[in-house]
Formats: sequence, C-alpha cells, structure tokens
Amino acid sequence: MPVVLALMFLGVQAALLYMGRTAAHAAAEQGVQVAAGERGTLDGGIAAAQGLADASAMALDRAAVTGSQTPRTVTITVSVRVNSLMPGWDPHVTATAAMDREAVSG
Repeated sequence: MPVVLALMFLGVQAALLYMGRTAAHAAAEQGVQVAAGERGTLDGGIAAAQGLADASAMALDRAAVTGSQTPRTVTITVSVRVNSLMPGWDPHVTATAAMDREAVSG
C-alpha cells in the first residue's frame, strides 16, 4: 500500500510540474508578444509576463521574470518554483521565449 500511495503522489507531482512548465511558457510567450509589438517596451513585456505568472498561482510560486532586448530581438525568461507534494524537494522551472521586434516598413 505505501508503494501505491507513493506512485500516486509521484503522478500528481508530475502533473504539477507539467502544469507549471506550461504556465511559465505561456507567461514568457505573453510577455515577449507584448514587448515585441510595434509600440511595445521591455518593461511592458516583463509586466505582462509577471501578471500572467502571478495569475497562475495555483501551480506556481515565486515567479521571477527577466528580459533582454537587442534592436531586432526581445527575450523574456520566466523562472518559477512549482508547488511540491514531496517534503524537502523544491522544483524550479524556467521558460524562455524570444521574438523579433515588429518593424513598420514603407
């Protein structure tokens, strides 16, 4: 019976990690889309990513969002701690998204 219980907790923990990875990736994508827009800014992209990561509080804890930009590319990285069912284990997930900046030609 303890083995079955441990496998059940392991399955739920795997689901939490997947959900955390998906939420972190969605936040990074949202942030990079905002920042890479024609009138977008890096600060606006970081704020958008942080807002989405904070809204995903069920799966994520302590989200940290960073970003960088070049004249052509914007990159947003979201690092989060995923809630853990296992005592003493502190899993972290990092997702990065990059996109070329929109430019108006003509």
